[in-house]
Amino acid sequence: MKIGGSMDCKIIVVRRKQEEFESVCDKIEEYIVKENLAKYGGTLRYSCLTYDADYLFLALVDNVPVGYCAVVKDYDSYYIYQIGVKKAFQQKGIGQAMMEQVMVLAASDNMDITAHVREYNENSKKLFTRLGFEKIGVEGDNGAYRYHQDTVAMGGR
Repeated sequence: MKIGGSMDCKIIVVRRKQEEFESVCDKIEEYIVKENLAKYGGTLRYSCLTYDADYLFLALVDNVPVGYCAVVKDYDSYYIYQIGVKKAFQQKGIGQAMMEQVMVLAASDNMDITAHVREYNENSKKLFTRLGFEKIGVEGDNGAYRYHQDTVAMGGR
């Protein structure tokens, strides 16, 4: 897909059991979330491996990672555990392109998709709404979230 008029964006999908899974986690951490580690703490590697992401969707522009989506397969749905796009590449359709790939996967497996979005994250809420997701509830912070913010549960197919 073309973004910004001339840049090519490619989405690759890696399953947890594939050999490349850990190296993709490393690339995501190095190129995309490294700048946020000091602010939020932890590492994506820890998140991807500990929370058993079943699929990683990686967006590449000129073979450099600029976006990712970590997906966990639950009983009857795929849960969007994390999705992020490097700030310089936001609002260019990369998040939507990754989510469209997730939706193809979910449709082929006859699964629903769910996500929790921070209440203040208007861009993510707009993305999910544009893709046909509906708000299915608001969950108050029960201490599980580091910054104690409500999240919007969203679901769709």
